[in-house]
Amino acid sequence: MKLMHAALACFCVGLPPPSGATMMETQALRESSPAPFLLDGSETLLRGEQVVIDEDRHVAGPVILADHSALDVAAGHTLTLSGSIDSDVVGPVDPFDPGATRSLFKLGGGHLALHADSERVGGTLLLRGSLGVNSHGALGADANTLTMVAGTRLELADGVRLAQSLRVRRDDPVELLNDAWTLTVAPDGEPVVWHVAAGEATLAGHIDATAPIVKDGAGTLRLTEFSQSASGDPLMLRGGGLRVDGLWLRGPIHTEPDTVLSGQGYIHEARVAGRLQPGSPDGLGTLFFDQGLALTPTAQTRIRIDAAGSSDALQTWGTMRLDGALRVEPTPGAWTPQTRWVIAQAEGGLDPAGNRFASAASTLRYLDPVLTYEPTRVLLGLQFNPLGLNTVDGAWRSALIEDSRFPRESALAHAASGRAWAQTWAANAGRPAMDGLPRDDRDTAGLQIGVSRPVSPSSGWFLSAFAGIQTTDLSSQYEPIAARYGARDTATHLGLGSSHAWRGLRLTAGAAHAWHHARLTRHADPFEADLRSRAHAQLTQTWVDLRPDRPLPVQDWGITPYARLAWLRLHRPGVQESGSLAAVSLLPQIDQRWVSHLGVQFRRQWSTAHGPAVLAADVGVQSHWGGQRLSSPQLYTADPGRQFDAASPPLTRHSLRLDVGVHAPVMRDARLKLAYTGQYGVQQRQHGVWLGVSIAI
Repeated sequence: MKLMHAALACFCVGLPPPSGATMMETQALRESSPAPFLLDGSETLLRGEQVVIDEDRHVAGPVILADHSALDVAAGHTLTLSGSIDSDVVGPVDPFDPGATRSLFKLGGGHLALHADSERVGGTLLLRGSLGVNSHGALGADANTLTMVAGTRLELADGVRLAQSLRVRRDDPVELLNDAWTLTVAPDGEPVVWHVAAGEATLAGHIDATAPIVKDGAGTLRLTEFSQSASGDPLMLRGGGLRVDGLWLRGPIHTEPDTVLSGQGYIHEARVAGRLQPGSPDGLGTLFFDQGLALTPTAQTRIRIDAAGSSDALQTWGTMRLDGALRVEPTPGAWTPQTRWVIAQAEGGLDPAGNRFASAASTLRYLDPVLTYEPTRVLLGLQFNPLGLNTVDGAWRSALIEDSRFPRESALAHAASGRAWAQTWAANAGRPAMDGLPRDDRDTAGLQIGVSRPVSPSSGWFLSAFAGIQTTDLSSQYEPIAARYGARDTATHLGLGSSHAWRGLRLTAGAAHAWHHARLTRHADPFEADLRSRAHAQLTQTWVDLRPDRPLPVQDWGITPYARLAWLRLHRPGVQESGSLAAVSLLPQIDQRWVSHLGVQFRRQWSTAHGPAVLAADVGVQSHWGGQRLSSPQLYTADPGRQFDAASPPLTRHSLRLDVGVHAPVMRDARLKLAYTGQYGVQQRQHGVWLGVSIAI
């Protein structure tokens, strides 16, 4: 027994067998210990015996090791130690004194959970069942050793970092056991299991394995030091992640689908069926492979690049077999299409049986990877595609053309009135999603003031002048963030008009010029912030309106058919965006369109105390002539050599117009107007209201 315990202590600290004097001191300490494993006291003393736990138990106080001891937890049960595990040696512990070390043996098929730090000097031997480690120092001093036997399981909590060396053995170290202890038969051919349920845990000590290992659990296990599989058995990654930032030599690493192999360390050899992510979470890096790397068809390789010319990379001294999907994660910055990154290099060459990625895509939807395959390396470039173009420009400009009717119709309604007027309007319009463009919604509101005066009492001529403001809020609705856009437009306008009655007809003409100032925002990609720009535009419009000078009487109604034609010219200077790699330069653009309107007015009067009131209804068809879509030529700022043309929501070709309202006097010379206005087309629905007052002059 004395020889056995001495040999055990030396094994745990890596020393030669002790002398006879040291063994006598250790035996004396053991013989003076009280009864073993007092679960009902403030301290639990273990004095070199095998303690069997055949039910779930929790020990809150510290556990004192008076000698090398064994905890035998029966299968299906858990022993939880929330207190520390300490040695009964008083004063500083000399790790080179085998009599001062106290090793803990875990036996039985159950689970032992350690929750507190310990200052113990001595090894931990996991011979059966499982061991849960929930604190950094649960295994004692950093110089200690954890030994695991095939078929056992190590469970590490999130954030735990074990600095102890780890020995993974295929066979039981029976020569280290107390002759009085019993040990159940080990499972035949089973691997050691490393389990991290969530988060990330770290093995920071040297690892020496002579048995196969399986990593499972949804969490990530990080390896930071020199490790090796002396027998050449594979390390199988079956769940979660394995991050190699140290060296894993001799044995290969095999991964299954839905797992993540990452890091910037050195791996002997790997076959990857899951995700492969070189580098660290907070920085780019290269993952090295000694004998080779093989990617299977289910593999997914992630490569990050930055604007400084750096990238994640894969490198091997052997051959590299490529397959599966490549996902590129670019970082916005001062990037150019001429930049190239070496993302894979194989000194032994690319395997002819697999020298291409099956697919490649960028996480930024507006960039496409461009891969160049050479005999020993793979180069990556990027090029823009149309998915990041500015579509809010065309949506905004088409809205300005659509809503140009409000200043025009407000002026037409008073052109021959001989009155001063103030008129406001508010309307909401919605356009459906189509051709890859999102549904959008806009609110338009405005105010116009003007005056109309007859040239002479009998000439039939009227001249008018007016000015006004209009605001438009435009936003996309219920679409993925990558398609969202918005615009806030403020405009001022000035205009002149004239009206003349001749041979029973009235011809009205007018012109207006508006100055628009807009703030445009949009998303080019879900992972980026807004792109912003300030745009300006000038809208000039002229119009003529022809109708009978007086309504045609039909019973109690007056009916007035009319025809109207307008010409629009919208000039938008160039615009420069800012905010991300997808920023574009919009080239200057001029849009010219004709708008026709054929309609009929119905009017019915009745008398009031201040004069006649009128119920009016206006039904007509409005048509836009020319192209329905507005051209929006633009260049990506980072790639001025290629020009794109972004689509815009189409103008409504034909729409039904309906206005219904009341014009009533509120005093002898003042009249109030309140009316509904609506427009119904395939590409748009708009509902609004007119509110105005006019005063005779």
